[in-house]
Amino acid sequence: MKTFAPVVLILAASVTFAAPPQTDTPTARDYFKELYAAGGLDRDTAAYVCFEEAPHPESDSFFIFARSEPLLMFLKAEGEFNKLPKEEQNLLDQGFVVI
Repeated sequence: MKTFAPVVLILAASVTFAAPPQTDTPTARDYFKELYAAGGLDRDTAAYVCFEEAPHPESDSFFIFARSEPLLMFLKAEGEFNKLPKEEQNLLDQGFVVI
């Protein structure tokens, strides 16, 4: 079990593209936009996205993170929160995410 501080569910994505001419190489931002438009990410999952802008705006990776509060509210609304071990309930109540 790993514990992370609040505002921390981090997902990383890295994409390797075929080698077209350098000017036509999609960036991580291009890939994210395509993935989002295709329905691969919902608006909650994609609430916070980070791209490397400088010194490498052509970077082929990005990461997504989410706040723990919506997860806590969802678990409580669905009646799943009370099914978690007490230790995990306490951590979520404090704003931590357990993965």
